[in-house]
Amino acid sequence: CSETSGSGWSADYSKMPGCAGTSCTISDFDTMLKQHVETGFQDAMKTHAGGTWSCTATASLSSDSSDDMSSDAVLLAVPAIPDPSLFMAGSIGEDEGSCEAETGKLMMDAGLNTAMEGLNSCEHNVDEGSKTVTLDFPSCDATAVAITACSTAGGMSYTVDMACSETSGSGWSINFSKMPGCSGTSCTISDFNTMAKGHMETAFQDGIQSSAGGTWSCTATASLSSDPSDDMSSDAALSAIPAIPAPAVFMASSIGEGDSTCGTETGQIYEDAGLNTALEECSACAPTTDGKTITFDYPSCDATADAIAACSSAGGMSYTVDVACSETSGIGAVADWSVDYSKMPG
Repeated sequence: CSETSGSGWSADYSKMPGCAGTSCTISDFDTMLKQHVETGFQDAMKTHAGGTWSCTATASLSSDSSDDMSSDAVLLAVPAIPDPSLFMAGSIGEDEGSCEAETGKLMMDAGLNTAMEGLNSCEHNVDEGSKTVTLDFPSCDATAVAITACSTAGGMSYTVDMACSETSGSGWSINFSKMPGCSGTSCTISDFNTMAKGHMETAFQDGIQSSAGGTWSCTATASLSSDPSDDMSSDAALSAIPAIPAPAVFMASSIGEGDSTCGTETGQIYEDAGLNTALEECSACAPTTDGKTITFDYPSCDATADAIAACSSAGGMSYTVDVACSETSGIGAVADWSVDYSKMPG
């Protein structure tokens, strides 16, 4: 409390003890008691000392200044875990192919909802030394059940890392690692960032703050798989690879140019039906997959020899092209994948 009309006096009550029910929170104090305490002290000081007084009351959950927030209090503050996709679900009346509409339909699946609710049974790990509470979802049996339920419902599983820290001085943090979510198959990380990220961060901040007090900051980061080394299956990546055009198609020019030009010669060659057929057959060459790298090795494919022979028969000159493609944004169906076309014939 401080005297505000000019005397300069102040009166500080440090760590004054109180006793409340075990379910009470700092939020309860702020709502039900804080203003009454402040007014009571202000009026009492004015009555006994005169002047005009201003008092501010701040409550904490422990009388020990080195531990204003105990690990038990933090654990009690961990909110019930909402399915991240709740923030992405839109109305069924939207475009049926949209992320919102697909996710909205998934959220009507009773089995999926039950499985997601089961995540609240996942155990917390507490490190008193670092004041860190961690929920490691991949190590929890309920996570596998949720992922299976998502697949059964026709959805696409993804995960969210939610990192929350208390910023007003207690030093505690709560980390939700690889928390599973389920969304429509057309959804991307960009959709999550646009539709869900901000709302989810706010929901977790408010949920923790209302139970434990203090000021919390949460950051959510989503990925398309519970395994960061396999954000997308090889089958899905393969399905995204376009039909392979013959490299020489880009060199073929108008027949009307000079007869000795590369463009004209190549254009004439591409009028040969046998050559076109042989090059089209190269699209049947099978790729190999290693990690997140897909490789088309054309010299090992029988169709390549046929294409080279057809080129010679059409009066052309064979050459090869190496094309190396990589996904660089980390977003979408083939995030961080690469595709290498080795010695593609032209």
